[in-house]
Amino acid sequence: MLQSEKSLACGTILLVASVVFVRRHIRDQAAQAQRDPTYDEILSGYQRNLHAGATRAEVQRYFDSRKISYLNDGKQYDVFIGKEPGEGLVCDRWSVHLVFDFGISGKKK
Repeated sequence: MLQSEKSLACGTILLVASVVFVRRHIRDQAAQAQRDPTYDEILSGYQRNLHAGATRAEVQRYFDSRKISYLNDGKQYDVFIGKEPGEGLVCDRWSVHLVFDFGISGKKK
């Protein structure tokens, strides 16, 4: 194979790989744009119903009254709200959670 043929083959491979990457990136962005309003709606519902500074007991009553599944480690509540597709190479999917943290607030007492 001549040097020019090798260069042409490498250039073609790079061009095809670039097109595939760009198309996948555009598709992923479009899919994310469709998922974002769902997450915004979920977050807005929590923001409407639970004010900033709500106590742990208020948050737990809210979850229990609506039968919302959550994990509680004593310092925070973790609520699963969805799954995001992974990059495929390392992760298949990412879990999306809202975390209600009752740890240190940064205020000095």
